[in-house]
Amino acid sequence: MKEETKVTEPESVEPEITETKTTEPKAVEPKAVEPKVVKTGPPWSTSGVFDSYADAVAMRKEIEDKWTSEKTEGMEIKIRLRNSDDRFAVKTRAPQVEKVKKKTKSKKKKKEKTENG
Repeated sequence: MKEETKVTEPESVEPEITETKTTEPKAVEPKAVEPKVVKTGPPWSTSGVFDSYADAVAMRKEIEDKWTSEKTEGMEIKIRLRNSDDRFAVKTRAPQVEKVKKKTKSKKKKKEKTENG
């Protein structure tokens, strides 16, 4: 005897619907940001003003060679275009030396003791 196998059609499968919980966004505390403190350096001094960039570069090279021979460290030099007259200024500055504050004794007035009587 042959066994009969019944072929069953698949039942309609509906996709499972899962409830998703919507959560309100959490309030995020802003991180405390420390303000950047920009310390200005010493003022720049103008070493020369030139009509061409090549002349300004030559002057910068001379100054750098002088500093190298004198073993001067921390010096800064830059070439700036002056828009007012389209000329080039060579500017230099020495490094800022931090001043050491001396501790001074506070001057407190001493009260004189007076005797009654």
